Amino acid sequence: MSFSLDIDSLPTLPIIVQQLMAEMNNPGSSIRDIAELIERDQSMSSKILKLVNSAFYGFSKRIGTIGHATSILGFETVKSLVLGVSVMDTFRIREFNMLAFWEHSIQTASLSAFLAGKLRYPQKDEAFTIGLIHDVGKLIFMLQSPDIYRTIQNEYAQSGTPFLQLERKYLKMDHAFAGAQVARLWNFPQAYIQAIDGHHNRSCLNDQPVSLRQVLYLSNLLCHLYVGDTDDALDIKVFNQLNLSFDEIQTHLKSMDAEIKEFLKYISA
Repeated sequence: MSFSLDIDSLPTLPIIVQQLMAEMNNPGSSIRDIAELIERDQSMSSKILKLVNSAFYGFSKRIGTIGHATSILGFETVKSLVLGVSVMDTFRIREFNMLAFWEHSIQTASLSAFLAGKLRYPQKDEAFTIGLIHDVGKLIFMLQSPDIYRTIQNEYAQSGTPFLQLERKYLKMDHAFAGAQVARLWNFPQAYIQAIDGHHNRSCLNDQPVSLRQVLYLSNLLCHLYVGDTDDALDIKVFNQLNLSFDEIQTHLKSMDAEIKEFLKYISA
């Protein structure tokens, strides 16, 4: 078995998403412009409204329009939701346990936003977005080489060999590298590409000021530690530097468990 990342056959995001990214990056765009663009896609509009009215966001009054959602949540949050829905719809892969994949992704997104606040990273919505899509490289492997990826999953389950090590053994690259290639193809911001590429590289802990890749590295690792599926660990001194405790992380994730499951139900509908 051999693998070569086929850049030319990587999925492209839907035209509506590409247009939305361009519109959101245009300083002249208004909330009305963004809302009208999303509303052209009925399926997207329906999912976004279900998500913003879910317990995950906790609004007491129902939000009935995309314009209202955009005005309350802001451009970046709506962009996060559109990207998350689009990536999920782009990668409808039946052969694998996608529920577990997306549960980890949403959990990481929630914790990324939480940590952004704790660590004073100014873009909480950006942190949520990158948490939601950080493992897109795994989706590429599932799509382009399902047999090899199933072998990796089985060997991991049986031997406990670190997952990244198995990816590099069988695929000659890991999912962080592959994900960065997709992010580059999709014209994501450089900070997103760097965060996806480095989300298993603890060298980011030295970043000053706090970077997006540092927030993502921490939230991803802490989510894996929370469910006990990693041999990696953070030094106590790192928690002290961050003015955090693992108990605090566990409390947040436990408090969000029901909301995360509801978010997963709507985003995967």
